[in-house]
Amino acid sequence: MTLKTVDLRATNKFSKLFLDNMDGADQLKDFYGKAPNIENFKAQIEAKKFSAERRKILCQALDNQYQNLSISDSVATNLESLKNPNTFTVTTGHQLNLFTGPLYVIYKIVTVINTCERLSQAYPEYNFVPVYWMASEDHDFDEIDHFRFDGKKYQWKTNQTGAVGHFDLSDISELISAFPRVPDFFQSAYKEQNLAAAVRYYMNHLFGAYGLVVLDADDHDLKSILTPVIADDLINHSAKTLVDTPTKAINDLGYKTQVNSREVNFFYLEKGIRERIESDAAGFEVLNTELKFSKSDVLELIKS
Repeated sequence: MTLKTVDLRATNKFSKLFLDNMDGADQLKDFYGKAPNIENFKAQIEAKKFSAERRKILCQALDNQYQNLSISDSVATNLESLKNPNTFTVTTGHQLNLFTGPLYVIYKIVTVINTCERLSQAYPEYNFVPVYWMASEDHDFDEIDHFRFDGKKYQWKTNQTGAVGHFDLSDISELISAFPRVPDFFQSAYKEQNLAAAVRYYMNHLFGAYGLVVLDADDHDLKSILTPVIADDLINHSAKTLVDTPTKAINDLGYKTQVNSREVNFFYLEKGIRERIESDAAGFEVLNTELKFSKSDVLELIKS
C-alpha cells in the first residue's frame, strides 16, 4: 500500500495559530503544557492522577449507563480496568448526530483508539482506555438535525427543545423510514429512550470490539464532582480571568483566537430548556425564560 500525506499548510484550511502550534513554534510554547509526542505522555500521566473516590464515581456512572447494553469482552475489560489507579483514558468528544454524523467523528474515535494502542506499547505498566464523550447537553439541534446521503438531504423534524440528548425518539420514525437500507443495529438504536441512548447504542456496536467506552456526562453523580468549579464560575467568575489573560497575550502575538470566555460559562438545564445563565446586581437570570435566582438560590441549586 502506498501512503501519501499532504502538508497541513497546503490545504489552506487551517489558521496560522493552529499551524504554528502543530509546528511547535517557540512563541506558543508558554500556552500549553507539553507537545503531544509519545515521549511526553509520561509526565502527562503523572499530572493526571486523581482520587480513588472520583474514580469510584466514574465507574459507577458507567456501570449504570451500560447496564442495558450488550458489550464486548474488550469493553467489559476496559470498564473493569477503570477501577485500577494505573488506568488512564484518552478522550474525544463530539455532538450527537443522526447515524454517525460527519466522517470527522469516525476519525476522532479511530484516533483515540490508535493512541491508546501506541501508549500501551510505550508504557506497558499502565492501562489506556479510549473514551467517546457524548456532548449530550448541546442544544444546537439545527446543526445535527440532518445529514446527506447519495446527494439527498434527510432531516429529522421535531418541535423538541433543550439538550439534544434528552430528545425522545417517538417522532424520528418518518426519517428512518425515508432512508433506504437502514442497518439493523441503527434500527435498534433508534428504538432507545432518547437520542443519547441511541448514540451510545450504535457507537458501542461499531467500536465496542476495540474497547471504546462511551460516556454521557449528563449525570448527577459526575456533575457532583464539578460543584466547586460551578460555584467558582458563577460567583467569582475566575474562568474569565484565567482565559482572558492568555487570550490577550496570544492576540498580541498577531493571532486570532476563536473562543472567548464569559463571566458565567454554565447553562441552566431541565426538560426542554438549555439556556445561558447571566449574572447581574440582583443575582442571576436564565436567558429566554422568566427564571431568576438570588445568589443563595443558585448555591442551593448547585448543591442539589
